[in-house]
Amino acid sequence: MACDEVKAFGDLHASLREYFHSSKYSDLIIRCEGQKFKVHKAIVCGQSSFFSKACDGEWKEAVEGVIELKGDDAGVVGAMLHFMYTFEYDSGGSEISPMLFHVRVYSIAEKYEVSALKLAAKNKFNEVVTTCWDMDDFSHVINEIYGSTPPQDRGLRDIVVEVAHAHIVALLKKDDFNNALQETLGFAADLAQLLAKTMKTYKCPTPNCGRHWQAILSPGITYYCLFCGTRRSDWENYVER
Repeated sequence: MACDEVKAFGDLHASLREYFHSSKYSDLIIRCEGQKFKVHKAIVCGQSSFFSKACDGEWKEAVEGVIELKGDDAGVVGAMLHFMYTFEYDSGGSEISPMLFHVRVYSIAEKYEVSALKLAAKNKFNEVVTTCWDMDDFSHVINEIYGSTPPQDRGLRDIVVEVAHAHIVALLKKDDFNNALQETLGFAADLAQLLAKTMKTYKCPTPNCGRHWQAILSPGITYYCLFCGTRRSDWENYVER
């Protein structure tokens, strides 16, 4: 991209950001949980077919210029609108954890058909969950994902299953995680399928044993042969290829 094109894009970005923080030329009001957002139809309708349909024709919203969003979190709605103007959002002012906030942004992006925001929320969630999986609300995050997305939407489901798989030994020591396995419809099945794909076959090197058995072992941890009881921490050297 040429320098003048970069400058033009930067100027456009700055202008959109300025309009988000100002009601100048706004022609649509979005209400949620007592908060009022003054926005511009050209911005929000151009990125969301939901808002576009609501503002077209003779709908009440189109006539009055007000859209009421019921059942949504105002902070998440604010993040969605902020993204529409700036192509970015953050969870800094939220009282919930970043993991959970990104899950809810992902959900609202799906609800109001803002595809670019959905991708951004997925990427942000993927970044934060890899370091925050040990937080107390990880199990709640699992419940939220499986409760707010349909089975065919694998965006966040695959990520949280892969993270749980990577840290399964530590997570199984947590009561909340075990509760999530039992209570979250679909999660245990998804995790079991991934575990089955990564299960390895080991051959015991002990003389007079040599038996084969399958398991998922963490490197460097001592395990024992299921048949002869030999304890080793180097089972990775005896994986059947």
